[in-house]
Amino acid sequence: MPKVKWQVEKEVQDKEINLILAFKIDNDWTFYAINDDSVSPKISAQINLQANDDCFITIGNATSNNSISEFDKELNRNTSYFMNEGAFTQRIIKKGSCLIKAEISYLVSKKYMTEQGEGGVVFKVKDTILIPLD
Repeated sequence: MPKVKWQVEKEVQDKEINLILAFKIDNDWTFYAINDDSVSPKISAQINLQANDDCFITIGNATSNNSISEFDKELNRNTSYFMNEGAFTQRIIKKGSCLIKAEISYLVSKKYMTEQGEGGVVFKVKDTILIPLD
């Protein structure tokens, strides 16, 4: 399994906040992007934000940028992914103080060479990050 390290940043303007979920992943691993219409939901990253009380409203869907896009021969479609690092952004309106639970489901893969040719491994991962809104 690759190591994924998360860091949360908040860009605040009054009650509107950009939650930035930045990550770094081990070398040689591919981390698939989010909300890409050309990618099947089975391999696209998904973010779900929850809180016990009604302390925020999401604005639109989470986005990812600076991903690499290319045609994947095995999937026979264009895919978007990250290598080494990336970030997801979700805009919210803060209504109160609380603890947000961010669940991030994503797919990572690694290709490697064997004596028989190219091989690979794929993992579906779910991480949880707690984000305080004060």
